[in-house]
Amino acid sequence: MPCEHCGASVARDAEAAHECDDDRRLEFRVFALRSEIESFDGEWTAWLRSPHGLFELFYAERTRRA
Repeated sequence: MPCEHCGASVARDAEAAHECDDDRRLEFRVFALRSEIESFDGEWTAWLRSPHGLFELFYAERTRRA
């Protein structure tokens, strides 16, 4: 059975003793979020072109100079 937290294969009789490796848990989480990670650049670019994003860019530039 795969562990629901880290994806490691764990024998059914060893489930109670299984401890997830932090690195494996991180890799498993990144793998699960891969579609969101891949779409981030496009969504960020679209937001920056929106009225709210344009204002935030303007405001950031204005406050940076002050």
